[in-house]
Amino acid sequence: MKMPCPLPVPSCRALCLAALIAATWPGAASAAEAAAPAPASPDSKFNLSLHYATNRTTNFAGRRWGLQGDWLHRAEHDEWSGEFRTQREAIALNGGESTLRVDEVDTFVKWRRDLMALDDPPREGASTYYTYLSPRLRRNRFGYFSSSQAVRAGAGRRFEPVRDMTLSLELGPGYRHGRAQSGETVEEAVLTMTSQLDYRLSDSANFRLMLMGERSSRENYQTAVATLRNRISRHVWLKYELTYRKALPMDTLQPVGETRFDAGISCQF
Repeated sequence: MKMPCPLPVPSCRALCLAALIAATWPGAASAAEAAAPAPASPDSKFNLSLHYATNRTTNFAGRRWGLQGDWLHRAEHDEWSGEFRTQREAIALNGGESTLRVDEVDTFVKWRRDLMALDDPPREGASTYYTYLSPRLRRNRFGYFSSSQAVRAGAGRRFEPVRDMTLSLELGPGYRHGRAQSGETVEEAVLTMTSQLDYRLSDSANFRLMLMGERSSRENYQTAVATLRNRISRHVWLKYELTYRKALPMDTLQPVGETRFDAGISCQF
């Protein structure tokens, strides 16, 4: 049964025409798109990079190649991250047949838990305060220990000084089981201090600066790493990294320092 229009026929037709124009008008579509929720950003990220370098002097020649990866997964109030570095360096005296090959491995996993109760006023999303737990495995030609396993725990805080910039500060104690270069087995407490700055320069460039200090009764170990990634395609980036490391053994006044620059290809997913 057809219901009659309560308005006169011309008025009813005019009203229907106006409704049709409003529904198909570009401004109406834009407003509907603006009201729709934005798609959620990915909460997982993985980077894998490869670098190779050669150097030659009047006394020796060397080759260095390495593989590095890091990953990050963010849940509602938890964050899991990790990093691994492995590197091999071959050094040979000019005119000699013998070659010294040195391996280096450094890997850790970190779990962070937000402390929402400390935020005043309450925040949406990640809290500015958190606790963390992080085991670490290291085999190192550099410093007092040739190899070590450590477990670190502590607290940290995030800052956002400007848009697209995040600063994290962490402090906490830990326990380390290591083997010294002399072969002695050592078990000791360690204090770790870490600061990390992440800055998204543009859609195609990211910068990271990480400063870390580890202090124990036998050694004060300091690391500074500056990393710049520049996108060349959707998943492929150019990576430039400058690393400075310094070891201060407590039984000597002669510190050992090393500065290194690496460039390579990085894949991000």
